[in-house]
Amino acid sequence: MAAKSDPGISQGAAVIGSTVAAIQTALTLAQMGVEVKIITNSVALGWDGAASGVADNSPPDQRFLWPLLLRMTSHPLITLYSNAEVESIEGKKDDLKIRVVQRPRYIREDLCTACGRCQVECPARVTSLLRGQRITHSAIHTPLLGPKAIPSAYVIDKDGFAPCHVACPLGINVQGFVSLLGTGKTDKALALINEAAPL
Repeated sequence: MAAKSDPGISQGAAVIGSTVAAIQTALTLAQMGVEVKIITNSVALGWDGAASGVADNSPPDQRFLWPLLLRMTSHPLITLYSNAEVESIEGKKDDLKIRVVQRPRYIREDLCTACGRCQVECPARVTSLLRGQRITHSAIHTPLLGPKAIPSAYVIDKDGFAPCHVACPLGINVQGFVSLLGTGKTDKALALINEAAPL
């Protein structure tokens, strides 16, 4: 049974990283009644192999990791900020404020079912570094951990350029077109296409 805490002490905690140790720490704190924010620069949990003491930087044993991830994601006191980094920490010992910058996935996590249809249709290819190896894959892809990643929503790698725009043979700003259509601005969407590829 957890001891009652002093009401003057904040119950919030931030755990930075996505290692097995970080996930276990977040779970332990949450089970003690502490509200926990997990902040990781990875797009999915469980990948920081080097930080968890795995010598070859390979992902931890999925048979051990997966149950931890399921317990963590279903805990009401744990909130995950993936693809994020700490920008600053300010304040005093008992009153710290952490400023976090979360980079976009360019995919809505709440709508993505990780079905893979977008990856099949995407013609753009990018190169990533995975465990010291360069791999080429679709610009839109599941987190490199695979379908059991948390979150499992797909991500678009942009790295300073719009891969869909580059892959389009007509040079159309595909993201701009889709965004304009999504907000009901059909005239502007058509103008965007006509600008790149006049009829």
